[in-house]
Amino acid sequence: MYKLTFLCFLLCSLFSNAQNDLKTNTFKIDGKLIGKDTGRITLSYWNNIDKKQIENTLIIHDGRFEFDGSIQEPVIANLRGNIKSNSEQDSSYVEFYLEPSLIKISLPNNDFKKLKIVGSISQNDFEELEKQKSIVYSEMKELDLAFSNNYKYFIKDKNNDVLLKQRDSILKCYVPFKEKLRIIELSFVVKNPNSYISGRKLWEQTRFTSIDSISLLYSALNKNIRESVHGKQIALLLKGQPGFPASDFTKTNSFGKMISLASFKGKNIVLLDFWATWCQPCRANNPHLIELYNKYNNSGFEIIGIADDDERQKEWKQAIKMDNTGKWNQVLQGLDPEDNLRVKFGVLIVPTKILINKDGIIIGRFEGIDDMLLDKQLQEVFGK
Repeated sequence: MYKLTFLCFLLCSLFSNAQNDLKTNTFKIDGKLIGKDTGRITLSYWNNIDKKQIENTLIIHDGRFEFDGSIQEPVIANLRGNIKSNSEQDSSYVEFYLEPSLIKISLPNNDFKKLKIVGSISQNDFEELEKQKSIVYSEMKELDLAFSNNYKYFIKDKNNDVLLKQRDSILKCYVPFKEKLRIIELSFVVKNPNSYISGRKLWEQTRFTSIDSISLLYSALNKNIRESVHGKQIALLLKGQPGFPASDFTKTNSFGKMISLASFKGKNIVLLDFWATWCQPCRANNPHLIELYNKYNNSGFEIIGIADDDERQKEWKQAIKMDNTGKWNQVLQGLDPEDNLRVKFGVLIVPTKILINKDGIIIGRFEGIDDMLLDKQLQEVFGK
């Protein structure tokens, strides 16, 4: 008994020391492929230090494989073997949470989805959350089957009214299940303020949960989670809300002139209009924006259009001309995440409009196509 206890202690010490020997921000994967001694295996993940996608392929020897690298915080990675399709359902494909630590992976050759991982706390948290959600997934099985059957025929005949009504009816049935899943995820966030999964799930819930609730849950997260990638995204979203100073930016407009938000401070009420050429509701709203501009421009009202069209600049300029929105400054949001205006203002959907007063403070935020609240606030600001 003493020898067994001492052996367990020794193994735990060796594993702990191996983890301690790893440098900060580095990971090492010690993997075993069960049921096959040779072959190739590929690890793919986002390197959040160098900001690039990494893909490494190794030859498996005696059923063993090792990967190492550097990441700043946990990321979703995937392992691929001899995949037979590009589907994520392929039995030789699996996703998992990779983090800076020593990670041991046991991988059945005939089904990567049954992998076992030791050393990734984030993976443990994710599996625990999925276990809680599995009850709801079971309740949704019949609905999933109905949706799958409908889709099989709908994809061949998208104009079939019967199939359309059936599809809409099925989608409505998903609503209570999605609400159950939302509550489970938010409960997980409350109970696990130090989990990276909490930061990620809270960010994903920003589209479905009130901003007040998001703010309250965000403030309860531990500091390291608030400073993670998803924590910072939530912080930017909150900064883009009324009451916060608007982040300054400098961009080149559609005529090649450099403009900055700061140049309007002290002189103008500014409306940031986040839109895209492919967003029909955005463009259908442009005639009303032109009305507002013509009504209030002489009183100090300015609009800056911010388009999600960095890779469609020709279409962007054509749309500005066609919609007659060159009356005000039009800029592109930017491709670099560090300078992307949608990221900077926490804009999740288009159209979104953000109203800024002369002191540079955000006083209104309007998502969607209904401009009734915007119209009302402009009337209050300008008194007409």
